[in-house]
Amino acid sequence: MTEMLRVMVAEDDAHARAHVEQLLGELRPEWSVCASVEDVASALSAAREMRPELLLLDIHLSDDAPEDWFKALLAEGRDVVFMTGDPGFAVHAFEGNAVDYLLKPITRPRLEAALGKLEARRAQRRQDGAIRALRAELAVRAREAREDVLTGLPNRREYDEFLEAEVLRALRYQRPLSLLAIDLDRFKQINDQGSHLLGDQVLQEVAKVLRTAVRQHDLVARLGGDEFAVVLPDTGAEGAMALKRLVEERMRAWHWSDEVRRIAPPTLSMGWGTLDLQALAATEAAEHLCAQADERLYADKAQRQIQTANGMR
Repeated sequence: MTEMLRVMVAEDDAHARAHVEQLLGELRPEWSVCASVEDVASALSAAREMRPELLLLDIHLSDDAPEDWFKALLAEGRDVVFMTGDPGFAVHAFEGNAVDYLLKPITRPRLEAALGKLEARRAQRRQDGAIRALRAELAVRAREAREDVLTGLPNRREYDEFLEAEVLRALRYQRPLSLLAIDLDRFKQINDQGSHLLGDQVLQEVAKVLRTAVRQHDLVARLGGDEFAVVLPDTGAEGAMALKRLVEERMRAWHWSDEVRRIAPPTLSMGWGTLDLQALAATEAAEHLCAQADERLYADKAQRQIQTANGMR
């Protein structure tokens, strides 16, 4: 698809300017000359106000023009083709990232070649932009594939891969590894007596609580529904239990909304497990680690249910 570009021609010789504009009309009839100027002030003003896509600039517009008057336009990333009578100007033109330079008098073949370079540069720029956009989109999709949309936490897939890698690392280097399994208590009650939107808000707040409690190299993940987990590299049983207590403190101190408190201040059931460093198989070790955490989680949940029931009597 042919682009329809706007062009500024800056040339102090009226006949030379008319000649260039005539050649442009013949070579690219779909393009338009939006500005035809003869001095530096007019050139800078037209470039700023009309925003032409191509600037055809006579390097010496007037005897009193500063030698570097055009550098501001190049610095803005404008597409510039210089017109000059000085063969030695080529080096300066390309150092400034100009599209091309034309020696006067301007001939049809040389102008045609310069316009071809411009079109090739613009096509490459569009292609580069499309590639950047595609890469950005792929990066977003890759992140979403490993991220829980609601909370922004790593999802089950990321958790599984992280846990597997950490189990292998812990066994290889004989470093401690712990896991904290977490359930949000009375989540159904929050959804039923409040709304699913309120339930979502509580899940997001729980994610924030967990983020504030862990270290940078720990992994907090939402596994689905009301289930969370924290993988704790280089952490033994004492450290896992300390994190459990810290999370409980943060949950009690958290500023829950009045609507949430009216239904039930959120609490978490948690269970911890530590890796058996004497295990021979990583899969077996990981399963045992998860089973420990789940068993203690169920025991913690049962204890909380008993406490809740006794409190209602």
